[in-house]
Amino acid sequence: AMAIVEKAYILADNLGQNKVAPVHLFFAALGDPQVAAIFSRLNADGDKLVEFVKQRIAKLPRRGGRTVLSRRLKECLVSAYLMAYRLGQEKVSPKNFLVPCLDQDRLIREALYDMEIDRHKIMNVILWFIINEKQVAAYRQYKQMARFKPASNMDRAYTAVATPVLNQMGYDLTAAAK
Repeated sequence: AMAIVEKAYILADNLGQNKVAPVHLFFAALGDPQVAAIFSRLNADGDKLVEFVKQRIAKLPRRGGRTVLSRRLKECLVSAYLMAYRLGQEKVSPKNFLVPCLDQDRLIREALYDMEIDRHKIMNVILWFIINEKQVAAYRQYKQMARFKPASNMDRAYTAVATPVLNQMGYDLTAAAK
């Protein structure tokens, strides 16, 4: 996620724009493989979407001076963090930037609406990815813990408990059979 924010900043700075807007972040996130997979699952025309966002960025005002994060972008970052927290993720990932960027930029929202993609559809695909990530993590943990399971039969001496009273009154049929 930090790399995506950095790319958004560099993009705005290279274009001479002094404010990094949510559209810069959205454009930078489109380069992430998982975000690309999200739009692929939604059957979005990636080239059309990239071209639209490029045009949207080109229309932003250019001013001299130091490039800073805009208030709306800061709100996107906080929203992305809150979304990741609510969904039980360990860290913010680029896919968490999509919905906050849509909420902050009306033109991106309209462009996606023209492609028959709305906030609800994007959220469903993001949730699918998060569930998949959690299942993969659980499987990896299971495989890692399986290393500690003994490969042979359990040695009874490790788990045996002394029963002197029972030994005096009873007879161990299993031991006798062996």
